[in-house]
Amino acid sequence: MLTGHPPFEADTPEELAAKRLNEKPPLLRELNPDLTRKTEEVVNKMLNKSILLRYRDYDALLVDLKEAKTEATAKRLGVDLHPEFQPPPPPPRAPRQTSPLPLVITTVIVVLLIVGVVAYIFWPRTATHHLLAPRPLRRFRQRNRQQHRHRPKPKPVARPYNVEFSLNASSAPAARTITIAGDFNNWKPETAIPMRKQAQWRVGRHHPTPGGTALYKLIVDGKWIPDPENQCKKTTIMG
Repeated sequence: MLTGHPPFEADTPEELAAKRLNEKPPLLRELNPDLTRKTEEVVNKMLNKSILLRYRDYDALLVDLKEAKTEATAKRLGVDLHPEFQPPPPPPRAPRQTSPLPLVITTVIVVLLIVGVVAYIFWPRTATHHLLAPRPLRRFRQRNRQQHRHRPKPKPVARPYNVEFSLNASSAPAARTITIAGDFNNWKPETAIPMRKQAQWRVGRHHPTPGGTALYKLIVDGKWIPDPENQCKKTTIMG
């Protein structure tokens, strides 16, 4: 009656019953834009699939129908019962006048800092420190310098050397993971060292015996292969 169409249409009674059970009815205002929102809400509530969401009694239905009638009359007369509140725009602010004094102070501070840094870098420190230091302190410094000249140099301490293995990315362009193993870790795949891919595959390895050689192979995606850039498969650990 309100739209000129029934809620559901089908070719057979079975299809019509299935639509009534499973599908939602179309919105009234999509079929008839002249209807009000309250009228659409009342009809949708009456056609709800759940009995708990429909009207419990006629009194509640009559209350909503009266509101729908009032809204329809107001719409016919051109009165909006649901105006959206829009706050008035704030008045334009006057442009704030800024004083140039903070900018001048900041510029002076920056210039003084630059001058101080330049003076600290290029000022002759040795002569100034020697003149400003008291006489006992100058004697102590001279005596300390003389003792330092005759002090024997400490013997170099043996320490491990770092060996870096690298492999150009063009040698293994499709490789996802590359690890390196050799005699330095007893050829164990579980302790193989993963390489990192940057501009090239690279890894660093500490080796405790300088002057020797290290045999190694690469494990590319789980397969053992020799280094394609070093066919002798060894690298010399320089002391």
